[in-house]
Amino acid sequence: AGALRVQLADEGGMPFYVRGCDVRRSDKSAVADGEAKKADFLMDGVTPVPDDFIPVEASVVGNYAVQISWPDGFSQVATFAQIQALSRLPVGEKTAA
Repeated sequence: AGALRVQLADEGGMPFYVRGCDVRRSDKSAVADGEAKKADFLMDGVTPVPDDFIPVEASVVGNYAVQISWPDGFSQVATFAQIQALSRLPVGEKTAA
């Protein structure tokens, strides 16, 4: 599974790991009534986000978020609070990124 290493000042600078797919699925983009949750699918709108999905690039936005570019062309802004709220991987399960 694609793991992302995260290191935030609020966490005392200690790194932790989250799954890339969980970050992507946590996207808060607007969804129209009756539309499937966009964050659960790749940009084609049909293919579910795979469990081993990892970003191609990530950069800090101010003191509050990360701008993430995904392999399917999707661009996501994930706040630090949003990432902190995700389930963390046990240290032995970290694999990449």
